This record gives sequence, structure tokens and C-alpha cells, in this order.
Amino acid sequence: MKSLASVACWIMILSVPWFFHDREFNKDDSGSHAMYTQEIVDGKIIHRDFPCTYPGLTYYYLAIFFKWLGPSLNAYGCGMFVVVSLLLAVLYRITRCFLPVP
Repeated sequence: MKSLASVACWIMILSVPWFFHDREFNKDDSGSHAMYTQEIVDGKIIHRDFPCTYPGLTYYYLAIFFKWLGPSLNAYGCGMFVVVSLLLAVLYRITRCFLPVP
């Protein structure tokens, strides 16, 4: 019964980022991220060929999804879904270290 509740909990937790994978949290931020990622896919170097306010690791990561799924906000959303899912799993494991097991 505990494992069934755990699976149900994970499904609910992961449904939130999946709901936003094609809707985006902030259209302006997502659009600029997609633009910078497309520049990297086109072969340009961040901070040398185009100005950017953020470090480039996120854009290089998202470029993998742009090459795999094609340049679109949906590919951007799928890449962010993977990151958020991994982050939620890590946070879950960290909280299990500090909270008592029922």
C-alpha cells in the first residue's frame, strides 16, 4: 500500500511540470532562452558571437533537445521537464534524509 501511495504521489508531483512543458511559466524568459539556444545550434559561441545575461550551460543543455526534437518551445519545455523532474527527485531524497520515516 505504501508503494502505491508513493507512485501516486510521484505521478501528481510530475504532472505539474508536465502540464507546463508546452505552456511555459514565463513567455518572455522562455522566448529569450529559445533564441539563445537556437544561436548555439546555429554554431555561434555564447558571449563571443552574441550577448547573453546568463551563463551558457542551460543553453548548451537545451541545444541537445533542439537538435533532437527540432527548434520549438515544445522541445524547450521537454528539456525543462527533464531538469525539473531530476530536481524533484533529488529534493525528495534530501528530505528523506532529514525527515523521520513514518
